[in-house]
Amino acid sequence: MTKGMETVSRPYRYKKTEDTDTDLRRDKDKNEKENLRAQSAKLAHHAASELAATSPGLGMKGSKLLTRQRKWQIQYPEKRRAHEAVKAALRSGRLVKGACAECGSNQFIDAHHENYAQPLQVTWLCRRHHAARHRRKIVKGPKS
Repeated sequence: MTKGMETVSRPYRYKKTEDTDTDLRRDKDKNEKENLRAQSAKLAHHAASELAATSPGLGMKGSKLLTRQRKWQIQYPEKRRAHEAVKAALRSGRLVKGACAECGSNQFIDAHHENYAQPLQVTWLCRRHHAARHRRKIVKGPKS
C-alpha cells in the first residue's frame, strides 16, 4: 500500500513463530497427561463403586457405574458360577445342547438349572419355555 509516496507494509495476520513444532508437541504432551489423569480418576471411582456394591452393610450404594448384568453377577455369585460352568462345558464338548424338553425345538435353546449346586445338571429349554418355567416359579412361590 502506498500513502502518497510512502510505502507502508501490512503486518502479518497470523503470528509466525519458529517454535510451532515444539509448541504443538508441548500441547500434545499436556493433553495426554490430562487424559491419563482423567482415566485413572475414572478407574478409581469405578473400583470404589464396585467395592461399595460388594461390601457387606453398604448394599448397592454408589454403584451407578455398574451395569445391570454386573449387579446381577455380584448379587447371585452361585448362579453366575453355574452359568460359567455350562459355558465352559459346552466349549470343551463335555456338554452338548439338546432340543427343548417341552416342545422339541432346536432354536434359541437355553440351559435351565433346577439346582445351582449341580451346575452341569440342566434341562434344555427354548427361550419361550424357559421364560415360562421361571414365571411359574415366581407365581407359585414357596409353599406355606
